[in-house]
Amino acid sequence: MKKSLFIINIALLVYSCPPVVQGNRSEKNPLGQVYDQRVREFAEIPQFLLDSINTMGIDGIPVLNEFEGNYFNNLFKVDPQASNLRGKRICFLRGGSLKTKADYFNETRDRYKQNYSIIGGSALYVFDETQKKESGGYDAAIVYWSKFAIPMEDVIKRLKESCK
Repeated sequence: MKKSLFIINIALLVYSCPPVVQGNRSEKNPLGQVYDQRVREFAEIPQFLLDSINTMGIDGIPVLNEFEGNYFNNLFKVDPQASNLRGKRICFLRGGSLKTKADYFNETRDRYKQNYSIIGGSALYVFDETQKKESGGYDAAIVYWSKFAIPMEDVIKRLKESCK
């Protein structure tokens, strides 16, 4: 009897959880324009970007340089015709806490140098003009190591609160 209840509870838990979104979420999604990370392993990143990983995240400014922009364009499979991340002002949130570009790349470099094959999970939130103003002038946000998908409004709210 206990075994049957356990199996039923597990089945209910599995079927009540939302599915993991594969691919990029559409603009009609209530979360807004969000790109899911498409590259999961360092082996999928072009070698010229990995060779330049020590030049990424070394300055204190939130604007992405050429290598950083190319890295994220590759990571999220952003169509360069639609939205190129090079030169964009990006905010970083780890879970829900505000971090710097240096924090993100320090963690990424550590994982790469320790021969981890898997890259940490991330999502890219691209802002429209209104959201850019509300967020404090950011073009987008990268949320990483978050257990849950965060709605666009919550990302903007967190940025607005931290920019006070």
